[in-house]
Amino acid sequence: MTDGAAAPPPAEHVERTPPVASIVVTNYNYERFLADAVNSAVEQTVPCQVVVVDDGSTDGSAAVLDQLVQSFPELVIIRNRNGGQAAAMNAGWSVATAPIVLFLDADDRLVPTAVARIADRFDGDADVTRCLFRLQWIDADGREIDGSFPAAGQPLPTGDLRQRVLRNPDDIPWQPTSGNAFRRSALARFMPIPEPPYRISADHYLSNLSALTGVVAAIEAPLGHYRVHGENADHRQGFDLTRARSILVRTVETRFQLIAHGAALGLETPSEPDSFVSLTNSAMRLASLRGRAAQGGGGGHPIAGDNRWSLIRAGVQAAVSRDDLPPHRRVMAASWIMALGIAPTAVVPRLAALGLTR
Repeated sequence: MTDGAAAPPPAEHVERTPPVASIVVTNYNYERFLADAVNSAVEQTVPCQVVVVDDGSTDGSAAVLDQLVQSFPELVIIRNRNGGQAAAMNAGWSVATAPIVLFLDADDRLVPTAVARIADRFDGDADVTRCLFRLQWIDADGREIDGSFPAAGQPLPTGDLRQRVLRNPDDIPWQPTSGNAFRRSALARFMPIPEPPYRISADHYLSNLSALTGVVAAIEAPLGHYRVHGENADHRQGFDLTRARSILVRTVETRFQLIAHGAALGLETPSEPDSFVSLTNSAMRLASLRGRAAQGGGGGHPIAGDNRWSLIRAGVQAAVSRDDLPPHRRVMAASWIMALGIAPTAVVPRLAALGLTR
């Protein structure tokens, strides 16, 4: 210093603990639930990067985000034009930096110890590339209610599921979006998600593709809350024909993706989408096909060339081949498929609801 003034003291160096996980909260028109979801991410007992992606909401979500940033300046906020769930997830993924990634729907929430429990599970086994955990149901006001994903007494899928995914992926009871955590290195193998096919239900893609990368681990404790509020994509009363048909379209896309990514990983894959064996898919196609008849022969069934008898045959074969089910359950499944195929048309929605709704 030429003027003799004392040099200023060096700025204090603050060590920031690297985040254990990146939690990507995706939101579209959930202003009434958004703060609850973000608070649950910020309040984790271990350091987390929290990314909030608003997918072009038209309600008051923007104002909620403004308030949240004032309370939590460290939030990463991305305001997208509306592009659907896959686009929102991809936007969050593009800035996520932590070794574990969770995608949290803005109407759900995590318990405070969720990420700590998940990180312990990943740290305990290097072969684990994805964790599933239970989701307790809550109502629109955030109060716990009876019900969970999966249902009480039903185990979560676990283990090396690669062969099962490449045989009958549609029959695996995967968790909804908010009940999953991924090792970032595994996600990197198949991200970003193709956006046009997955404007909704992008978790179908994530669940199946991630299972090709390693071991799936299950945490039986409820580490999150799934909010039941009447507008959920994964929780409907009865059989929803329109939703079933949209699932059928995405199923074909997901099977193409499984074939391509499975081959890239050196796995033996089916040769074409219809080479997969699936009880659920056969049943959904039967219900959709017969739903067209119930509508007076009008259009809507999305898979050309389907006929009732070939679908019954495929469904029965799929039921018999389900080695994860005890013999009596396979007989019940085969009987259900046959009933879907031959029962009076008016009865089909009720029969479909027995096995095609959560």
